[in-house]
Amino acid sequence: MLKMWNKITKNDLVYVNTVLPFGAALLGKIKGAKVIYHIHESSVSPAVLKWFLFGMVRFTATEIINVSKYVQQQHNICSVPNRIVYNTIEDSYLEKLLPKKPTEQAQNVLMICSLKVYKGVFEFLQLAKDNPQFYFRLVLNAKQEDINDFFRNCVIPDNLLIYPAQQDVHIFYQWADIIVNLSRPDGWIETFGLTIIEGMAYRLPAVVPPVGGILEVIEEGVSGCSVDSRNRQQLNETLRYILQNNNRYQMMSEAAKKRLELFKEAKMRAVLSYSTLIN
Repeated sequence: MLKMWNKITKNDLVYVNTVLPFGAALLGKIKGAKVIYHIHESSVSPAVLKWFLFGMVRFTATEIINVSKYVQQQHNICSVPNRIVYNTIEDSYLEKLLPKKPTEQAQNVLMICSLKVYKGVFEFLQLAKDNPQFYFRLVLNAKQEDINDFFRNCVIPDNLLIYPAQQDVHIFYQWADIIVNLSRPDGWIETFGLTIIEGMAYRLPAVVPPVGGILEVIEEGVSGCSVDSRNRQQLNETLRYILQNNNRYQMMSEAAKKRLELFKEAKMRAVLSYSTLIN
């Protein structure tokens, strides 16, 4: 903050990405500059830190950009102009899309996440056990040795393959017929859902949690469905509902492709053109 003291003027714009770098925002406020906060998270621990950080947002921000309506509702700062700008899929990702063959019988289920209990990895394991008629792949942001330790006492069904962190996930999306996010609402609230959007690029319907910003990514019953992963029966029924009726699946797949338009870079640039980031 001290190093920037003589560099920031009232004619500058200070862009603060996430709520943690409050020193830059405070400096911008003192100098009379515009301060734009880009808020990605709603859960900050401990509670006193959350109170402080969002208090700094309220005190210093000229404008707030939120990655979802859910995030905006959680902080509920009404004294500052707010806008919703969804995270987008990079054009460079779309340029690398692999050709996908028409799906004759949807049966391949994909989840990509970190190696955490609250991400629903055990629910995904149980889902594979409950549905031997389908094939499952779990890609984890972890090393193979950590994965081995994590699942040491688990029985992995034959229809489930587990992979360590990958530099390129395109081949997994190409293989899949559906993308799922099974984060447990009691342990983690998704403020967005990048893997769901990446799946949309491959026409994949989605199953997502029933709370959080990730609900804004799909259209309920159109391009995907929401379900609490702790509800084993409902989760099984939802997966089968999407995959076992070919006409329904094809309609949801097409809807996923159309939904992707909302999350492309051009859409974000169009929204930001009305922001004080540009003006």
